[in-house]
Amino acid sequence: MLRESGYELSNLTDGGEGTRGLVFSPEHCAKIAAANKGENNPRGFMGKNHTQETCAKLSASKKDKPRLDMIGNKNWMKSKGTLGFKFSAESIAKRVATKARNAQARKLQICVEVNH
Repeated sequence: MLRESGYELSNLTDGGEGTRGLVFSPEHCAKIAAANKGENNPRGFMGKNHTQETCAKLSASKKDKPRLDMIGNKNWMKSKGTLGFKFSAESIAKRVATKARNAQARKLQICVEVNH
């Protein structure tokens, strides 16, 4: 609005709409490219490799933890055998008891809903 009226604004955009349509000059693009080359690469680890010692540490830290693709999967507990995850007998007993308690609560809730 002000820009169309002839005022010279310090911002590159009128505000609120983001930077859509903003075109960088070739000099500015070259400056950005130079700043991101080599050690300043924003991806940081690009072109480098972990040492064997670091790989061993990373591997050890991931042992006995569920994989991210298994979390949220209904059957991930069944597949834990393939991940090297072992449950104690006490933990298994607690899970079985909790499942039974939850099933009983669901049955009671259904009965209450049907009766009302």
